[in-house]
Amino acid sequence: LLMSSDEYGAAVRTYDRCLEWRPRDPWLLLGRGSTLESAIMLLAALPPNATLANLPRELSDRKRYLARAIADYEATASDLPEARIRLARLLLDGGDAAAALAELSRNRPPDLEPMLQYWRALVSGAAEDALGQPAAAVAHYRLALRLYPQAQTAAVALAHTLSERLGQRREAVDVLRRTINQSVTRTFASDPWWLYRLGQAWHARAAG
Repeated sequence: LLMSSDEYGAAVRTYDRCLEWRPRDPWLLLGRGSTLESAIMLLAALPPNATLANLPRELSDRKRYLARAIADYEATASDLPEARIRLARLLLDGGDAAAALAELSRNRPPDLEPMLQYWRALVSGAAEDALGQPAAAVAHYRLALRLYPQAQTAAVALAHTLSERLGQRREAVDVLRRTINQSVTRTFASDPWWLYRLGQAWHARAAG
């Protein structure tokens, strides 16, 4: 609930308190890691000197807290496949696309629920693109669109790679026309990437 209200600082402090009681709980570690990840990524996109409500001042040290998020993910990656996907995304953001793909290879896509398969496909596509493998990236983005045919994030990523990496501009335009032009009635369920920043809040509906 705190995450869905952009109360990242309060969410971090709540996780810290819970982890005092259950320091090895994989869901708590995953939750704190994703909260830190989302807060730092959002801060990086804000204007200079901007901040988020109730965010501890020390979180302005992006490198330190990304490392803390990575440590939380590494501690629970063997228990929760979502942690591996999020860890791979941070490795990719840090410039190590090869390590990101290696981490993702430890997850078997058929064993993942559709939302996690979708996230995995997007991160895999971005990593392949960063390694100069646009055809492999396209395959991942196509998988993401098969899972969620109205997903704008996957459509834009696919169209960009087709156009800018492979020169297939006509197909790129067709992809965008099939998806973006029909966006008026979209819901969050149409594109799970929109839920990524909410951390473990996306589990709330299933838990209830």
